Amino acid sequence: MIGTNDANDNYDMANAPKRLGNLIDSIYAQLPNVLLVVAQVIPTQDDTINARTQTYNAGIPAVVQTRANAGKHIRLVDMYSVIANHANYQTALLQDTWHLNSNGYTLIGAAWYGALSDVL
Repeated sequence: MIGTNDANDNYDMANAPKRLGNLIDSIYAQLPNVLLVVAQVIPTQDDTINARTQTYNAGIPAVVQTRANAGKHIRLVDMYSVIANHANYQTALLQDTWHLNSNGYTLIGAAWYGALSDVL
């Protein structure tokens, strides 16, 4: 869920997808056969941060797809929806403004497993 702190801190969000792509490329330069699993950032209890997060998350699929089209082993997991689609996620899944509680971690753990189960 790289980019969480950038969204929380409103750090250069316009270039966040580009920075993610550069990071991914630098990893593949060193480990060309690695499987990368990129997760979209989860929502918070703050609507302003969530708006930034959704904008950033919207750019992530293209970053991942570009690398997949180039033959890289890369996958995308939509963690935002895993949390946001849960009723009352702000109180049911978050222990504070942006950290998950054990119920939230259980849900994203299941999502990670679903994304990786065929390669475990």
